[in-house]
Amino acid sequence: MRILHIVDGIPPYTLGGTGRIVTEIARGQRKEGHDVAILSAAKAETLPKNIDGVQILTTTPKSERWAHWRSVFSASRDHAVLKHIDTFKPNVVHAHTISRQIGYGWMPTVKKRGMKLIVTCHDVSHVAYGKVRGFENNLWLTEAKRHKWSWNPFRNILITYFLKSANKVLTVSDALKNYLEKRGLTNLQTLHNGIDLEFWKPSITKSDARVKLKLPQYKFLFLLAGRMGVDKGSTLVAATLPSNADLVLAGDRFSDEFAAVKDRMHIFYNQSTDDMKLQYAAADVVLVPSRCLDCFPTVCLEAMALERPVIATSWGGAKESVHDGVNGWIIDPLNEQAWREKMEWCVNNAAELPAFGAAARKRMTEHFGLPTMLQKLEEIYRL
Repeated sequence: MRILHIVDGIPPYTLGGTGRIVTEIARGQRKEGHDVAILSAAKAETLPKNIDGVQILTTTPKSERWAHWRSVFSASRDHAVLKHIDTFKPNVVHAHTISRQIGYGWMPTVKKRGMKLIVTCHDVSHVAYGKVRGFENNLWLTEAKRHKWSWNPFRNILITYFLKSANKVLTVSDALKNYLEKRGLTNLQTLHNGIDLEFWKPSITKSDARVKLKLPQYKFLFLLAGRMGVDKGSTLVAATLPSNADLVLAGDRFSDEFAAVKDRMHIFYNQSTDDMKLQYAAADVVLVPSRCLDCFPTVCLEAMALERPVIATSWGGAKESVHDGVNGWIIDPLNEQAWREKMEWCVNNAAELPAFGAAARKRMTEHFGLPTMLQKLEEIYRL
């Protein structure tokens, strides 16, 4: 089978969870004997032409200034995408997060040519401009005010139309599926992401990881990874960090919301997957405190695979991977007192955390391994 994955960005050009998941899927499919390629928007010199047998194709990245118009109206972008499809000649085109670079207008042509088109929704970007809480009234009005001249009144209508060309639209969690259905999308099926548990496995002690990262050996360390911001819970963590613990930040940008704990922070920018393995290994507990609909956080999966318990938001899909009270905890991100108490409990009961970490790894091997996901994907491709 010839499979072409299409996504806005992959590592190392972009470091988001979706790009890492897509790359792992493609590598896994290649190992199973399929011919696989990934098309993403990136400068050609920033990406290898081949990753473990997966061909890497690129199209020129554009400024995001007109992304919400270009995604549904750009004939030149559609032409560039179709040119790559014509060259690779896939049996299956599998699109992922494409709202800011790749766009959607090429989809009806793929359907007319008889190729199978699968779309995976990793977030709400097919129906919203950015992060959402999931219970807003008049989201369109909020987005129009927020984005002003870049707001496109035709965007969501046209994306919904283009997605009808897909043979199947997948969602990475039931929480996301329910939200998208409320926003008018149909033909949805949940398929939880899986990760390569041979790569994401304990391979270094906490002590050795801290030596490599030059982190304090005997401090309790919470890890907050990924994009930072109020919607990602940065202010929640800054307000609830116990006085006898430090905070490790691994992500792309940081602002003054952490000012109150700046003397207890350890900052690491733009971490690769190998870097993140060290970050998880060095941490005692991983935090996913999003105050938005965080659809199925990859950080939860990676931390659990590395035997680290997670304190995660009750909004979104984290509760579908983290088993509350068994391998981590699920807490309302608006309940600062509950977060503070749970973080303090972790610091004061550090000896109990390895059991939670072992349960986390066990849950990953039973439910969220890459082979399980690949098998289900192939069944969908062959329907």
